[in-house]
Amino acid sequence: MPGPRDRHFRNLRIRLASLRPLLADSRGAQKYLRLFDEFIRECEFGLALATLCDFLFETPTLVNREVVEQIEQLHSLMNVKDMPLEKLVSEHDPPHLRV
Repeated sequence: MPGPRDRHFRNLRIRLASLRPLLADSRGAQKYLRLFDEFIRECEFGLALATLCDFLFETPTLVNREVVEQIEQLHSLMNVKDMPLEKLVSEHDPPHLRV
């Protein structure tokens, strides 16, 4: 029977996997995607999240409010303090906005 830690890890893995398309569907994200996948495999969820955030901050990628909220929830679940994610949200709906 899975314990609390196993359930927590499963929850983190599922939530992070739901954000993987941000990397998988982006040009030039291969190095980030390789790292992200490796960190997930090794249960290094904080590093996977940091890799995703690094990609989002370092590339001209805009995400919607829902994605930012998912990332903020992961930060909270992992008790990670990081850069404010508000700048990832577009005030407009540009054609390259990720959904």
